Amino acid sequence: MLDRRPTVYVAALVMVAGAAFGISRIESVSYMVDDLPKKSSVNADLTFFESHFNGVMPLEFEVDTHKKRGLLKLKNLEKIDQFEKFLRTQPELSPPVSLVSFLKASTQAFYNGDPKFFRLPDNSERPYILTALANSKGAGNEAGMNSKLLRSFADSTGQRARISLKIADIGSQNLDSLMNQRILPEMDRIFAGSGMDIRPTGTTIIFTKGNEYIIHTLRESLLLAFGLVGLVVLILFRSFKTVLFALIPNAVTLVLTAGIMGFFNIPLKPSTALIFVIALGIDGDNSIHLLAKFRQEMALNGQRVREAVSVTLSEAGTSMIYTSIVLFVGFSIFAFSEFGGTKALGLLMSASLLITNFSNLILLPAMLITFDHGKGNSIDNNALIRHYDESYHEEDDDADLDLARMKKEGDVGTYEI
Repeated sequence: MLDRRPTVYVAALVMVAGAAFGISRIESVSYMVDDLPKKSSVNADLTFFESHFNGVMPLEFEVDTHKKRGLLKLKNLEKIDQFEKFLRTQPELSPPVSLVSFLKASTQAFYNGDPKFFRLPDNSERPYILTALANSKGAGNEAGMNSKLLRSFADSTGQRARISLKIADIGSQNLDSLMNQRILPEMDRIFAGSGMDIRPTGTTIIFTKGNEYIIHTLRESLLLAFGLVGLVVLILFRSFKTVLFALIPNAVTLVLTAGIMGFFNIPLKPSTALIFVIALGIDGDNSIHLLAKFRQEMALNGQRVREAVSVTLSEAGTSMIYTSIVLFVGFSIFAFSEFGGTKALGLLMSASLLITNFSNLILLPAMLITFDHGKGNSIDNNALIRHYDESYHEEDDDADLDLARMKKEGDVGTYEI
């Protein structure tokens, strides 16, 4: 392996190029219950409600008129009504429920349930209908906005209202397209120049935005993690070249792991984004372990790189293989889980542990032999690792000297401890 370094580099480049193609196939999508087993009762119930009621995921819009009792103005109610009519045309959404739909139903009830009166009350009908609503609950003012029924849809000042509806679990990508390409443009068009503000809210929007934040900050998190690993290596070894030796194998491991995600159609979501951080931690630990042993052997054998790499692989490399086997078996158990996030963790971490052996036990030693030229060009004489090694051996020498003195004095019957 040490004599076939060009082959190692070519193999690494080919795998990285293939992984880059796999990365291009990764989809960033998440569902509310996507990690549950497909045959679970929750998914069965969700499918039933999506088929008959267009879903159960809550979606709301908050309307702010910026004026007290602004919701009682007919022109504002008509704008909300126009927006609700558009929402009813979207197949992914259930019919909206709001102050407007409630007032329409109240007007119909005021006329003994005649369907043709399912409309907003005009200015002459509104006082009677609001008074009837207020009296129906035993309390209210002349505006009727303190009615408990109306308070379910608007605040007590009549300034803000909400539009409530349900949406199917269509996934973060489809929800983003629905909101940004259809709903929000039409919403801006309808309420433009009305003096009212409207914004989407609800747990579905919060869930989607939270997932997007986690995924979009993954790159920044990995860059920060790489920076911290590089800083630790720089403090320990005081060599920028050694920093590259530590980071390049880590980067190869993460790229190949991401490529596997793309080839096996594993989506990028919060439960799978955590895998990269775990893989970086394990791979970084192995790299620092191997580099520390390599520098120790370099100090002992007179800066001969090939001999130092051989001893490092035979000693530290063996322990790394055994550790990887134990971790591989441990993480592979998760691959049999029915929970999607746990299953993905088991599959990807098991693959990452196999890749890290290639990166640290094949690629890294080849890089050390190629780019580390031994004596006078290997490491700062003041490096912390070097200090640790030298002090360790000096303590052993002092112990040998003390033991020799004890034995010598013991010959004449004197012991000094």
